[in-house]
Amino acid sequence: MARHGENIRRRKDGRWEGRYSIYEPKAGRKVIRSVYAGTYAAVKEKLLLARMSAEIKDDKEEPDNDLTFHTIAVEWLNMIEKNRKYATYIKYRSIYEKHIQEKLSEKPLSELDSAFLSDAFLTHDEKILSESLERSIICVLNQILSFAEQYYRIKPYQISCRKQSNINKPVKVLNQTEQAKLLKYLYEEMDIYKMGILICISTGLRLGEICSLKWEDVDMIRKVLHVIMKNI
Repeated sequence: MARHGENIRRRKDGRWEGRYSIYEPKAGRKVIRSVYAGTYAAVKEKLLLARMSAEIKDDKEEPDNDLTFHTIAVEWLNMIEKNRKYATYIKYRSIYEKHIQEKLSEKPLSELDSAFLSDAFLTHDEKILSESLERSIICVLNQILSFAEQYYRIKPYQISCRKQSNINKPVKVLNQTEQAKLLKYLYEEMDIYKMGILICISTGLRLGEICSLKWEDVDMIRKVLHVIMKNI
């Protein structure tokens, strides 16, 4: 059955098909093209990229190497904002602005290479990043590079995280005194950031669920939060 408004349907052979239109200069009209994948989520991602590619009007044979990395990153973030959850967009934008922008912002595409990227993001002299944060940084960086490869024809660059240690670090749990101090601090001069932490502690909601909350989800009279769980 086709997904309403998405031009996505499941074929009889079990594969998912996504259809989109693109103007074909030789034919002088729009034609319908398809992408295929084994799952709905995978074909939706392929369809998104195919539609974006069809919308970009660039008839150059060579990439525009005068473009800076920041220009490409902003375009990629705009795409994420329009097509992903708002919480995902905020997370990616925060990672880019805090950990990537300063190192690559003014770097022309023509000066990018694997050695430079690896040296910039896999060598940490000033501070040690957590394994989780490093993975997130590399993930965002690689997605921007893939975007630049597809739409601006730069060389395909991807970097891998360093080999992660298998040592399980002990989880530190706050004792009752520490918990009381934390709650006291959160209740003093309450702001949206402290409120987010307080909701997380009090309800067990995940970060993405908290970031997705809207005022209409808050019932002040009944003191209830409405959280919609979606299957991705």
